[in-house]
Amino acid sequence: MEYVQPVLGIANCLGTPACKYLQYLRKLNDYVRNFKRMRDELICKMEDTELQLKEELLRPLGKIPKKRVENWLKAVKEMIKEAQVVENKVSNGRYLCRACNGKLVDEKTREMKEFLDNAPNASEGLAMDGPSAGLLLPTSELVGEEAVRNEIWACLMQEEVSKIGVRGMGIKN
Repeated sequence: MEYVQPVLGIANCLGTPACKYLQYLRKLNDYVRNFKRMRDELICKMEDTELQLKEELLRPLGKIPKKRVENWLKAVKEMIKEAQVVENKVSNGRYLCRACNGKLVDEKTREMKEFLDNAPNASEGLAMDGPSAGLLLPTSELVGEEAVRNEIWACLMQEEVSKIGVRGMGIKN
């Protein structure tokens, strides 16, 4: 009876890791399928984000990508390279390495899932206004016809317009 307690203690210590090891061994194909699905989702999200960023940078001019977006895209490209290394390693693996490969694939899948969860949200905007290159000059009252002044103001309020040239005497007597 006195030997039962230590044996149960050892069984409890070895039980969970042994079960996990066997699960990695038996379900390697499931882990690989999930891994490939997650990698493909990550690639799609990266490509969508790059396209949305390019579109945002074109309208209006003078925008720059947010640092968070740039860092995420850079990290995702590195993650995809790492995923390719893992995939090559698993495809070249031997039967005795199945459990190790299963664990490796599962861990990399979790990392890719975390990247997907932390992806930049396009609805919050992927770009921001760049530093102002123009020089702010003090102005006095605009003199001229009311219709021209309203037309200039309407153009200034459009997102597509980044500059307007106004010329004239500029001096009020």
